[in-house]
Amino acid sequence: MESTAQYSEKFRAYSYDGDAFYNLQPGAILRFAQQVAIDQCTRFGLDTAFYQRTHTAFLMARQTLVFQAPVPAAGEYTLSTHPSGMKRASYRRYTRVLNEKGEQVACLDSVWMLVDTETKRILRREPEEFRAVQWPERVEYPELDLKLCRAEQMEDCGQRTAGYTLCDENGHLNNTRYADLFLDALPAGAIKPSGVRQITLYYHRETPLGQSFSLRRGQAGPGVWYLCGERDGLCCVEGTVWLNP
Repeated sequence: MESTAQYSEKFRAYSYDGDAFYNLQPGAILRFAQQVAIDQCTRFGLDTAFYQRTHTAFLMARQTLVFQAPVPAAGEYTLSTHPSGMKRASYRRYTRVLNEKGEQVACLDSVWMLVDTETKRILRREPEEFRAVQWPERVEYPELDLKLCRAEQMEDCGQRTAGYTLCDENGHLNNTRYADLFLDALPAGAIKPSGVRQITLYYHRETPLGQSFSLRRGQAGPGVWYLCGERDGLCCVEGTVWLNP
């Protein structure tokens, strides 16, 4: 029987996945990581038809991406993902990013929630259909720091809309696109050629297709930026970006 503890795929980094300094964008890595997770679930029958039949969906709760070495927007990267089963209503998934030499250049720790798409409620117990797949009880890799660093003073960055190109099959702004929106909201020149060191994102409420949220930013320290999106007077997403000097 195929193990559920680990699953790997290779992804090609293209020039359009890079930034102005030829670094692979954080959002591109998050999309690679999302795809390898989806592909592993699909191998075990947890595909779009399964989620539609069970009226369920996995939604990201929070995630941290840490860069450990330069990641150029060229060549192939192997993403090795390591999931665990439900624990206190959440699922953890740790993903390693390896370059063509097999060296780890980045890692990602994420927490997912299973929701009922009809009631919009988080499920505290897995539906019977999910028990056909036996995920590991725990991930062997230690947890990354998922804490945010908030700023005391904030400034307005305008509105952001969940447009057609930013949304996924769930009908809302895809979780990986917030990384793009947050980095675009930083002051010009804030991001150096050395790029991003770490980005942590918390997702509180989805932004449906066509709806907007107001975005604010604040500097929490040298090279550290906190961003918060609000919709209908409530925080829908927030995150911290740590930049390399």
